[in-house]
Amino acid sequence: MAEQRQAIDKINRLARNGAPNKALQAAYNELLEAVQKGNEKAIEKAVEVAINEKYRYVAERITRTEMARAWADGFIAKMKKDADIVAVKFKLSSRHPVFDICDMYAKADMYGLGAKDKLPPLPVHPHCLCRYVEVIEGEVDMQQQRNQVREAGDKWLNSLPESRRAQVLGRKGLKAWEDGKDWRKYMRGYAGLREVKSRLNESILKRRRIGTQGQQIIDKATYSKLVKEFLNDGGIIIRGEEADRFLEKQGAYASYLVGSKIAFIRDGATVSDVLEEMYHAKQDRRGDYNNLIFDEMILHREIDAQKYLLKMSEKYKIPIEETQVTTQNLKTYQLKLQEFLKQGGTDNEH
Repeated sequence: MAEQRQAIDKINRLARNGAPNKALQAAYNELLEAVQKGNEKAIEKAVEVAINEKYRYVAERITRTEMARAWADGFIAKMKKDADIVAVKFKLSSRHPVFDICDMYAKADMYGLGAKDKLPPLPVHPHCLCRYVEVIEGEVDMQQQRNQVREAGDKWLNSLPESRRAQVLGRKGLKAWEDGKDWRKYMRGYAGLREVKSRLNESILKRRRIGTQGQQIIDKATYSKLVKEFLNDGGIIIRGEEADRFLEKQGAYASYLVGSKIAFIRDGATVSDVLEEMYHAKQDRRGDYNNLIFDEMILHREIDAQKYLLKMSEKYKIPIEETQVTTQNLKTYQLKLQEFLKQGGTDNEH
């Protein structure tokens, strides 16, 4: 019973204070309830739902984090070019439910007022939606800027109750700080202040736009290159409103219909989206795994497609966040294939 209470408490923490984990929390609750009842079928179903929700949560976390990183890239690129921006402030997100190092960055005055070349990198942690705020010349006395990082951190920590200090330093770190040690060695999540660099340069900014979900939208030149063979082979690509309606139901930006020579591609598709579906079309033309029953054929094709995306990531400069999703998808399809084979689902013709 004690173990069950601990499990329930951990599950309930998932969606505490508005954290974006409510679906995952519900899935875990269903799994725990099924285990308590000892219903094998219910357990099996609950495990499948929990695993799917976990993968969806990971994908959402990567997307949300990449949105914040893409925003920061744009801000930094602009800041570097604008001589009127003389300093930068760190602004805490209005949806920041947990007290952590972001509170220090927002409250502690470490350089008189955020020097442009002494900033915490964004995002600070997964799900972080905090922002930089520009300070224009005339809004601050630049003569007052100086390195006061340790001093400002000490001042901020001294303003907190002991429970808050322990939350950001840990108990051992708190004891060390109280004994006179430098808080920077113990602050959870502290990576130092430094000159932050944008991943974007002028050529990339001209070629790849940032979508509403933070994704790098495929540029026209790369898109034309990837779809050329498919179109030359008689393939049809549907775009615009019809593609949006079809793909929105699937929660996807691109999709190839097996055996049809038809692909749907939305305007916000990434290189990974287009590259994967064009590879599926090539698999179809070659007849990859056609000797297997349909479900097993699809799993094998998906596994090969994810491996192909990873192999091509450097060539097409696919962002690391996209390759992380691809890696997770590969593991998912490999697990599904293992389960399928365990259940005796194969039906080879030879």
